[in-house]
This record gives sequence, structure tokens and C-alpha cells, in this order.
Amino acid sequence: MKILYLHRTQGKGVEGVHIREVIKAFMKMGHSVDLIGPAEINIDGNGGQQRDGIISQFFKYLSKCIPEICFELLEIAYNFLTTKRLNKLAKRNKYDFIYERYAIFSWAGVKFAKKNNTPIILELSYTSFTPILRKRSKLLRGLANKIDVRMFKDADALIVVSTYLKKHLVELGISDKKIIFLTNAADPVVFSPEVPGNTVRNEYGLQGKKIVGFVGGLNHVRGLDFLLDIVPQILVKEPDCRFLLIGDGQLRGHLETRIASMDLTGKVLFAGNIPHEKLPNYIASFDIAILPHTNNYGSPMKIFEYMAMAKPVIGPKLGPVEDAIAHENNGLLFEPMNKKEIMDSLILLLKDDKMRTCMGKNAREKVINKYTWTKHAASMIVFLKNLGKLDFNDEGDT
Repeated sequence: MKILYLHRTQGKGVEGVHIREVIKAFMKMGHSVDLIGPAEINIDGNGGQQRDGIISQFFKYLSKCIPEICFELLEIAYNFLTTKRLNKLAKRNKYDFIYERYAIFSWAGVKFAKKNNTPIILELSYTSFTPILRKRSKLLRGLANKIDVRMFKDADALIVVSTYLKKHLVELGISDKKIIFLTNAADPVVFSPEVPGNTVRNEYGLQGKKIVGFVGGLNHVRGLDFLLDIVPQILVKEPDCRFLLIGDGQLRGHLETRIASMDLTGKVLFAGNIPHEKLPNYIASFDIAILPHTNNYGSPMKIFEYMAMAKPVIGPKLGPVEDAIAHENNGLLFEPMNKKEIMDSLILLLKDDKMRTCMGKNAREKVINKYTWTKHAASMIVFLKNLGKLDFNDEGDT
């Protein structure tokens, strides 16, 4: 089949990984994929590299330097550029379906699909109704809400990454028959427990230590201040424990200041941003992977990469985490922002090597059986076929 993938992202971070891995999965199944978006994305190696195109650089600059209302008007204007590119492609190609990573104020893909009688599936990680990290203006919120609902109703199918989002769409009046729930996923070949972690342990002087690791943005959503609150008590009971934080963000300076003031320098370590293709070596150094906090609608991709590498995960009892982690099977869950429960979970796993190994094994098996990008891509195609939107008999390698 020939598939057209649409996005309006800078192609970096988790969003870039998701785009690359979905496209790679379709290609692995034997399909061809064309890509339209502001960022030029190479699909190669362990996830590929992203090159900033002129449009991507322009939007990146504007997103930081102009008022939000102005940026939102540019998001609206971007539809006309997308429509022009779609019409140009349509003169040369006939697509079996369009896959769009939906963004607020995006209507070009759905309108084009309807005009050309091409099935379109929208992938949603959030909507204009959810409290996303970026602060949107209030002036155009009503318009954004109306566009969302219209596009969701007009799309042939919708992918949601959490049970919360599925419930949210149904409450907006969207038929649950055209909604498929697919969390994020991982590549178990790249994120394998066979990857050695000794190099990272040696680099940070962590030989013989028990490492609690975190990968993600250093922002308010991730609960890193909450994690720091309990580190001194953990170290009293487990003095050989060390915390390795991978990522960057607006809280980096604040966290470093807190660590110094709490006399935790050398015990809580920052690795900074690490290219995605190098992450397996860092995760391999972990004994336990931790997610202190998250939102209730997204699907934390790192959970699946931890699981693929046979790492037990400790996370909050929130829908997106519970979608992947079964308490006392492949990880431990605690009540959100409950210091006693997260401390008890950490100490339990730090002390019990056998439990860590067993949970890690269960975690990897769950990824292989359920949470790979190829399985997700195959599920999308089967779903479209069952809706009567595709005339295609071979779903590929699942």
C-alpha cells in the first residue's frame, strides 16, 4: 500500500521518535510512505536523525519569540501551506490512506482526504481540551475546540494513546466504533536487555551502585521536585543507591540548585539530553526505572522502552501508567504524589534482587507480546479494514 503521513511538529524528542517508528513499522510491513511536515526526518538506523528544515527552524524561532495568539494564527495559516503540498502530491500519487499526527488548528489533512475520497486516520496524544504543557491563548480556545470536534467527527478513524482520551472523545460525541486505543510502544530489538550498561556506569563512577533512573523532560509535569523530597530518606536506608536523571528542560537549574543545597551532589546525577539511539546504553545501567509523575491523558513512551529492556518500573496510579504497568507484576504503582508509597516501593525493589529480575522479565515479555511498533502499525491497518475503509488482504508481519 501507499501511505501518506502528515505531521506539524519539529520532529524532535518523543514526537520525532513516534513519527519515525510508525513509519519504519509501515515500511517493515512492505508499505511505502510519503511524509509531509515542517521538519525533514530521516528514517534510518535506530530511529533516524532529524534535520531542521527552513520551515522547522522558522516555526521554532517564532514559537519562542512571539505572543501565543500570533503563533496560533500562524498554526492556522500553516493549513494553506499543507493544502498546497497535498495538492501537488495528489497529482503524482494515489494513496490508500492518510495517517496524521493531529495538532491543534489542523484541518488541511481531513479536508483533503474527504475531497479526494481517501481514508484518513488521526493519531491523538492530546486535544485542545486537555491541559497540555504549552500555554495556549484563551482568545482562540473556542475556535480550537470547534475545529477539534469537527475534524474528529469527519475523520474515518481515530487513534488514542490512553483510555482517558478515548473516554474524552466519546464525551465529545465521537462514536467509539471508530476509535482504536494504542499506547506508545518500543522496539525490543533496539531496546534489549542484552545491551551493556557498564560504559555508562564507569563514566559516572557508579560501579557497584544501585541505580534508579529517569528519562524525560525536566519540567513540572514529571514530579522531579517530589522525587528529590524523598531522596535523603532513601539514601539513609540504601546508602549505595544513586539517581541518574536523563533529559533537560526549564527545571534543570532549579533542580541542580536544590541538589547542591540538600548535599546530594554526586548522588543525584544529570546526564543531560541523550540522542535516542544512545538511550539503550543508559537505560541498561538502571536497576530500577522511575516515573515520579505524569499527566492523565498522554502515554509516556519511556515506560515501554524501560519495559523492553527488562527494567521494573515504579510509577503513579494514573490511567496512562496503569495502561502498561500491572502492580506487582511488571512494576509497582503508588498513589500520585504519595511520598510514603513511592519510598516503600523504591526500598522494596532496591532490597529485593529477585523481585527486580522477575518484574523486569515480565515487563519485556509484555512489550514483545503487545507493545511493539510493528504490532501497532498492523493493528491500525486491520482496524481500517474492519471499518470497511481499506480493500487490502495482507496485514503484514505482526
